Amino acid sequence: MFEMEPKTTIEIEECRCSNCGALANRASDIVGGKQQIKDGDFTICIDCGHVMAFNADLTMRELTDEENKNAEHHPQLQVIKNLILFNNKRRKREYLN
Repeated sequence: MFEMEPKTTIEIEECRCSNCGALANRASDIVGGKQQIKDGDFTICIDCGHVMAFNADLTMRELTDEENKNAEHHPQLQVIKNLILFNNKRRKREYLN
Protein backbone atom coordinates (compact mmCIF):
# COMPACT_ATOMS: atom_id res chain seq x y z
CA MET A 1 0.00 0.00 0.00
CA PHE A 2 1.09 3.60 -0.32
CA GLU A 3 1.66 6.16 2.38
CA MET A 4 -1.02 8.87 2.55
CA GLU A 5 0.48 11.30 5.04
CA PRO A 6 1.29 14.70 3.47
CA LYS A 7 5.02 15.37 3.50
CA THR A 8 5.29 18.98 2.42
CA THR A 9 2.76 21.80 2.80
CA ILE A 10 3.38 25.12 1.08
CA GLU A 11 1.49 28.37 0.86
CA ILE A 12 0.09 29.19 -2.57
CA GLU A 13 -1.57 32.24 -4.06
CA GLU A 14 -5.18 32.32 -2.91
CA CYS A 15 -7.51 30.81 -5.48
CA ARG A 16 -10.93 29.17 -5.46
CA CYS A 17 -12.23 25.74 -6.36
CA SER A 18 -13.98 25.94 -9.73
CA ASN A 19 -16.69 23.58 -8.48
CA CYS A 20 -17.69 24.88 -5.02
CA GLY A 21 -15.80 28.18 -4.68
CA ALA A 22 -13.87 27.11 -1.56
CA LEU A 23 -10.76 29.18 -0.91
CA ALA A 24 -7.41 27.45 -1.18
CA ASN A 25 -4.16 28.97 0.09
CA ARG A 26 -2.05 25.85 0.84
CA ALA A 27 -1.08 22.68 -0.97
CA SER A 28 0.35 19.43 0.37
CA ASP A 29 2.48 16.88 -1.45
CA ILE A 30 1.24 13.30 -0.91
CA VAL A 31 4.30 11.70 -2.52
CA GLY A 32 6.81 12.91 0.04
CA GLY A 33 10.47 13.62 -0.22
CA LYS A 34 11.71 16.83 -1.77
CA GLN A 35 9.34 16.83 -4.74
CA GLN A 36 8.00 20.29 -5.54
CA ILE A 37 4.41 20.86 -6.62
CA LYS A 38 4.53 21.82 -10.29
CA ASP A 39 2.49 22.73 -13.35
CA GLY A 40 0.13 19.89 -14.25
CA ASP A 41 0.14 18.17 -10.84
CA PHE A 42 -3.28 17.13 -9.59
CA THR A 43 -4.97 18.85 -6.68
CA ILE A 44 -8.20 18.05 -4.84
CA CYS A 45 -10.54 20.51 -3.16
CA ILE A 46 -10.78 19.47 0.49
CA ASP A 47 -14.31 20.89 0.69
CA CYS A 48 -15.97 19.09 -2.23
CA GLY A 49 -13.43 16.58 -3.62
CA HIS A 50 -13.27 18.23 -7.05
CA VAL A 51 -10.07 17.24 -8.91
CA MET A 52 -8.15 20.01 -10.68
CA ALA A 53 -4.57 20.66 -11.77
CA PHE A 54 -2.02 23.30 -10.87
CA ASN A 55 -0.85 25.96 -13.28
CA ALA A 56 2.82 27.01 -13.30
CA ASP A 57 1.94 29.84 -10.84
CA LEU A 58 0.27 27.25 -8.53
CA THR A 59 -3.25 28.53 -9.16
CA MET A 60 -5.79 25.81 -9.92
CA ARG A 61 -7.43 25.00 -13.24
CA GLU A 62 -9.80 22.43 -14.72
CA LEU A 63 -8.31 19.21 -16.06
CA THR A 64 -7.73 18.63 -19.75
CA ASP A 65 -9.43 15.57 -21.27
CA GLU A 66 -6.15 13.61 -21.09
CA GLU A 67 -5.53 14.65 -17.46
CA ASN A 68 -9.08 13.63 -16.57
CA LYS A 69 -8.48 10.14 -17.98
CA ASN A 70 -5.22 9.89 -16.02
CA ALA A 71 -6.91 11.08 -12.82
CA GLU A 72 -9.55 8.35 -13.09
CA HIS A 73 -6.79 5.71 -12.91
CA HIS A 74 -4.62 7.38 -10.24
CA PRO A 75 -5.06 5.22 -7.09
CA GLN A 76 -3.85 7.78 -4.53
CA LEU A 77 -6.00 10.50 -6.04
CA GLN A 78 -9.11 8.31 -5.99
CA VAL A 79 -8.55 7.23 -2.37
CA ILE A 80 -8.16 10.83 -1.21
CA LYS A 81 -11.18 11.99 -3.21
CA ASN A 82 -13.31 9.19 -1.75
CA LEU A 83 -12.14 10.00 1.79
CA ILE A 84 -13.10 13.64 1.33
CA LEU A 85 -16.53 12.72 -0.05
CA PHE A 86 -17.12 10.18 2.75
CA ASN A 87 -16.12 12.71 5.41
CA ASN A 88 -18.40 15.35 3.89
CA LYS A 89 -21.37 12.95 3.97
CA ARG A 90 -20.59 12.08 7.60
CA ARG A 91 -20.40 15.76 8.59
CA LYS A 92 -23.69 16.46 6.81
CA ARG A 93 -25.41 13.59 8.68
CA GLU A 94 -24.05 14.86 12.01
CA TYR A 95 -25.25 18.36 11.21
CA LEU A 96 -28.75 17.15 10.36
CA ASN A 97 -29.10 15.10 13.56
